[in-house]
Amino acid sequence: MENTEISNLLIEKFINSEEYKSFDLNTVKNIYGIKGGGDSLFFAALFKDKNKSLMIIKDDENEAMLLSQALNFYNIENYYFPDYDSVPFTKMSPITDIVQDRLSILYKLINEDKFILITTIKAISRKLPNKETLKNNTINIKVNDKLNIDSLRLNLYDLGYVIEREVSEVGTCAVRGSIIDIYSILYNNPIRIELFDDEVESIRFFDIEDGKSYKNVEEITIYPVREAIYKDSLVEEFLNNDSELKDDIQKSKYFAGSENLLGVFNKDLQTIFDYTNKNIIFTDDILKLKNKLINVLSTTEENFNDIDNVFKTLYDNINSLYIDTNYFEEIAKNTINLSPFIVDNNIHKFSFEEGVSFKSKLTEFLDYIKDYRKKDYFIILSTSHYDQAKRFYKIMDNLEPKLIASEENDNNEESKIAEENNIIDSEEKLDFSNNKNNFYIITTQSASGFIKDDIKTIFIADWEVFGRKRKRVKKIPKVNKNIIETFVDLNIGDYAVHVNYGIGKYLGLTRKLSNGKEKDYLTLEYAKGDKLYIPVEQMNFVQKYISGSGEEPKLTALGGSAWDKIKSKAREDALATARDLIKIYAIRSNVHGNIYGPDTQWQDDFEASFNYEETVDQLRAINDIKSDMESDKMMDRLVCGDVGFGKTEVAFRAIFKAVMAGKQCAILCPTTILSQQHYNNAKKRFEDFPVRIEVLNRFISSRQAKKIKRC
Repeated sequence: MENTEISNLLIEKFINSEEYKSFDLNTVKNIYGIKGGGDSLFFAALFKDKNKSLMIIKDDENEAMLLSQALNFYNIENYYFPDYDSVPFTKMSPITDIVQDRLSILYKLINEDKFILITTIKAISRKLPNKETLKNNTINIKVNDKLNIDSLRLNLYDLGYVIEREVSEVGTCAVRGSIIDIYSILYNNPIRIELFDDEVESIRFFDIEDGKSYKNVEEITIYPVREAIYKDSLVEEFLNNDSELKDDIQKSKYFAGSENLLGVFNKDLQTIFDYTNKNIIFTDDILKLKNKLINVLSTTEENFNDIDNVFKTLYDNINSLYIDTNYFEEIAKNTINLSPFIVDNNIHKFSFEEGVSFKSKLTEFLDYIKDYRKKDYFIILSTSHYDQAKRFYKIMDNLEPKLIASEENDNNEESKIAEENNIIDSEEKLDFSNNKNNFYIITTQSASGFIKDDIKTIFIADWEVFGRKRKRVKKIPKVNKNIIETFVDLNIGDYAVHVNYGIGKYLGLTRKLSNGKEKDYLTLEYAKGDKLYIPVEQMNFVQKYISGSGEEPKLTALGGSAWDKIKSKAREDALATARDLIKIYAIRSNVHGNIYGPDTQWQDDFEASFNYEETVDQLRAINDIKSDMESDKMMDRLVCGDVGFGKTEVAFRAIFKAVMAGKQCAILCPTTILSQQHYNNAKKRFEDFPVRIEVLNRFISSRQAKKIKRC
């Protein structure tokens, strides 16, 4: 991939610079002058050059994740170690993904894998289980081993696994006869162990989606799925002391908030620094980190003093689970500090400068690029997605940039542009010998740009062109909003619909014994007082009842045929509607609409000036609508999305395309206030382009309205 070639060249240029060659890891205690996105190049070069694991401590979660994201451009294995997202000393557990991310990284550290670890001062403030405890609490299974299923089941429970009918996510396992499925951390897919009698016959990975096996292995290691691992002997001793947590523990050893017992069952806790003793540790502004740690510990102590629960009786103070400032100061003596100002002792200076912000002034930006092209600088413009890269490519055509093709691009679209000979496909080798033509547009997530004059390099992030600050956005999975995600989505007395049994009334959660194990069930009441108990893992079969009329529904009778008749009637109505639609669309297919031309330079400029990063769904909607406009078929499209998800920008781009074709456009609004809001937004969005914007609502006088309509 060409991004790899470019990133490797950047690293090579930096490593060969005099600044880097004179940098001595063994003597330097402070580094000054790593500004903007220069930190990702510095750490990537150091990691590749020294072949040593690094640890970088930031004060802010967003900065830490952005650095991790930026390092991906340099093809550096790196991981972000997150903080628990739960309130300490309460019956609240962190979300499963965070626990698994943390454990996965801890085991990588135990195994002495080489990578860059990025974390925050808050994340490292909490103590961890002893390294030896985690190392010794794994299960190793080999082909031909003798295996007792009952013992394995108990061992898996001790490691925090939930036993289910089928594995569904990391931390679950299932036993079906002689087949054992386990979904452990550190593996992308679950493991299937097959026995012949009590001997392991095969171990293989299988696809969680279709269940097909794809790789056989001779040996596998099963890792725990919890940081806090409690042996039954310790739990029994704890229960004998008549603890207030007795009921919780008897229901489940790993109850909500059980992580807070780590300091009760384990007296030899360690910190992240015990796991990273072979890493080169960097602190990003040590004074800021110390102040942040003081605030974190102060807030934690205030919460501890305010709580009134069993955890208050189990701990004397927060030091059982948290480090103190004195400990961190001792550790900091053996770290290298990235200082924001020049200090006297053992400092090494680098000359990275922050990237320039152009605040959507494209003319200034283009002049800036021209100037540095004349100086034979190596210029990289990074864009967050390929559509944005293509826009910049068109806008900057006269500057002869080279666009690095994305693997996710549309090959047909690519072939149209590739005729201009500056599209670099995935097979082509890059030629860096001519400095006069080293200007590349790439697709990658970058936190910030930088300028490095001594190696004649400029790295520009697209957000800097438009003057906005990028934040790392977590992808939100698509869900059916009516599906019940957790029992808290329903209130007692709410009406709910079960796919197979119909409309019932939610009565709350009930705990019942099933196959010798207590489980939680949603309880729905049906006609005649009949009750249906639904395991919480089958909540996806239940939806909230929604009615346009607001009237209370009639409860369905269990065991009858009424609900099947309702579903059958709905199916027939849907088919009738589908038949009507087919007739309507057959007629519409013979009607031809206006054909709009391809995007103009104005359109590219307008889209490139958008001050935010488009979502995947936004880009898909925009491209689909423009494709419809360029076709002679009648458009029939509805754009749906939650408030704040960018529907207005989708409409503005379609409007701009129509206006560039000499058409007028209107936005119809349901209220006067909304029309005024859209008017204000449109005025601001279109202000740099030759488009006239007016509004017609009750705030406009009849004389003004007539004048507007005549235009």
